Amino acid sequence: MKNCRNAICFSVLILCLTEAVTRTYSAVLTFDEMPPAEYSRLENGYGQLQWDNFWIQNATNGVGYHGMVSSPDVAFNGDGGLASLSSSKSFILGSAYLTSAYANGMQVRVQGYEHGFLTHDNTYAIHSSAPTLINFNYSSVDQVTFTPLPSGIFTMDDLSLSISDPNSTGCTFALSSSDQRHGPGTETGAVTVFASEGCIWTISNSIPWVTITSGLTNINNGTVTYALDSNKSGLSRTGVVQIAGQAFTVTQFAAGGTNLADFGRVEVSAIGHTFYDDSEGLANVVIDTLLDQSKTSGGGGVIPAISANFDTVNRFVLSVSAPVGYKIVIHPPVGQGVRFVGAIDWEGTSRSAPALCGVCIVTFNDLEGTAPNFGPSESVLSESHGFFGYHKIESSAFSNDVAFSSLTISATVPSLNIGYGPLDYVPLLDSALLLTYTTIETNDPGGFVSIVPANRPAIQITFEPNGDVTLNFTGTLQSADDLTGTFTDLAGKPEKTYTIPKGSLADRQFFRARY
Repeated sequence: MKNCRNAICFSVLILCLTEAVTRTYSAVLTFDEMPPAEYSRLENGYGQLQWDNFWIQNATNGVGYHGMVSSPDVAFNGDGGLASLSSSKSFILGSAYLTSAYANGMQVRVQGYEHGFLTHDNTYAIHSSAPTLINFNYSSVDQVTFTPLPSGIFTMDDLSLSISDPNSTGCTFALSSSDQRHGPGTETGAVTVFASEGCIWTISNSIPWVTITSGLTNINNGTVTYALDSNKSGLSRTGVVQIAGQAFTVTQFAAGGTNLADFGRVEVSAIGHTFYDDSEGLANVVIDTLLDQSKTSGGGGVIPAISANFDTVNRFVLSVSAPVGYKIVIHPPVGQGVRFVGAIDWEGTSRSAPALCGVCIVTFNDLEGTAPNFGPSESVLSESHGFFGYHKIESSAFSNDVAFSSLTISATVPSLNIGYGPLDYVPLLDSALLLTYTTIETNDPGGFVSIVPANRPAIQITFEPNGDVTLNFTGTLQSADDLTGTFTDLAGKPEKTYTIPKGSLADRQFFRARY
């Protein structure tokens, strides 16, 4: 390749760090199970809730309030005043149909509380002509108040909610993909959620140019669909939607600018490893490999041959990813500074021409830990379009643990329309993406990059009747003499269970689990 011309929290755990989501009771309350009557007070216990100043009325007899969605009854606030519902358990207030009993222009202020603290506060306009569906999506509340503005009667029907069951087991969730990239036009997308049986999950979206078109509160496996507005800003944009407690990154490229070539995703199912022993007695080199086109390291992914038209394209991206449900974890040895280094290049029909340098940016998805700086990195495109690529990928040294589901390498090169149109390119055999450090050790210390399940490590403590303490854990158990000291792997690298004898408990010792 020619030279350029003119140029976790990482999961640190003392007791337990997991994302715990409990099973729930989920229902749509229609208020239609009440005994026949003109109206009656809504009894506590209905829908597993406590009710204050909510009443029930038959809406089919011609004399009651309107706003019925499911026949025959609706709930309403007594005397046109404040009404509330509550539970001793945390719950999710999903949605409800609200209707003004008499006149348009009414608003209802709906406030959600958790342990007495206000956590949600919104005011909704409602009408007398037809019921209005209000999507509250109030999560983790134990009391909700409804205040009519001005004072007056409103009706409510088909209230959806989910109440946590503290006696149930935990739930696990996974997404079919952690990110999706879109063009500048109006587009739609979808991602699948894999959930434990009977587990509720919700969606939280604050991206103004993304609209969720499926339900915000769901149970079991499901598919989330969404729509994007066209991007006329002239700049690419990225946002994150929280789905079942997981981050889903949406990227939309700019309209009106140069086109982008997306070279897809290279999956890394195994990490390559190499140890170079310097025969001259200088520093030896330890290398773990994410991409290895030559297939000589025993692992790493390989990049595909592609077709691109650099008459119309001056931006290109490539993702390097762990398998779905897994993460790539970098665990630098104590006292070592690790760097990303590499080059990923393609070559077409050989045409001798100078190289034009460009920008190369590396970003991480589902990042845990602090990412290094990739300032020295650069991309390249020849003036004849004969070759291109990420000519230099280089990061600053880092000694902290880093975990991620994928990394995306983006490049912008100078625009140059020479009329060749689409061309075919094959990857150069020396294309690779490595993590490396130097050492004075003469024996191979082994790998420091691994692929692990995406679930975070956890520790559970059990105090045994004989005075011993048992640690049940996932991941790799480490210890230190001080909370801010250096944590090292336990000798023998125990798996799943480690017991501290009663006689050793007097010694000050701290534990954590890592990937």
